[in-house]
Amino acid sequence: MLIFLKGVNEIFNKDGKKIVTRYYQLVEDMINTLNPPIIGHLDKIKMFNINESFFSEKDTWYHEIVERLLDILAEKKIVMEINTRGFYKKNVRKFYPSPWIMNEAKKRNVPVMINSDCHHPEEMIKSYKMAAELLLDCGYKKLTIMKAGEWNSFDFNRDGIKF
Repeated sequence: MLIFLKGVNEIFNKDGKKIVTRYYQLVEDMINTLNPPIIGHLDKIKMFNINESFFSEKDTWYHEIVERLLDILAEKKIVMEINTRGFYKKNVRKFYPSPWIMNEAKKRNVPVMINSDCHHPEEMIKSYKMAAELLLDCGYKKLTIMKAGEWNSFDFNRDGIKF
C-alpha cells in the first residue's frame, strides 16, 4: 500500500482519475498485445481505493472507462473472471469486478467464470455461492470453464456447474 501511495503522490500528483485511467489503459494495451483468453481482477485498482479516497465507482468518467473495456472484452469474446479472493480475505467489500460491472458485462454478453484464486485447498470454493447468485441476478445462465483442454460454457446454479 505504501508503494502505491508513493506512486499516486509522486507520479500522478495525487490525482485518482489519472491513475485509474492509466491502469485501464494498461489493461487495454495488454488485451490488444496479448489477446488473453481471460481477464482476471478487472477492477483490481479498487483494492487501494479504501473509503473511495481516490475515486468513486459511481463517477461517470469511471463508468465510461470500464464500459469501454467491457466493449472490447465482448468484441474479442474474452472471458471475464469473477474473483472471490479479495472478498473472502476481506481485502475489499465486493468481488473483482464489482456487481455493477457484472451487470454491464451481461448486457454485452461477456462470458464469465468464477475463480477463488485460492492459495490453499480449503479456499477452493470460498464465496462461490455468493458470486454465483450475483451472476444469476445479473441474468447469467452459463459459466465458461476449460474442460478437456477447451473452453466451454455450462449451465450453473448457486451450488455448482451442470455438466
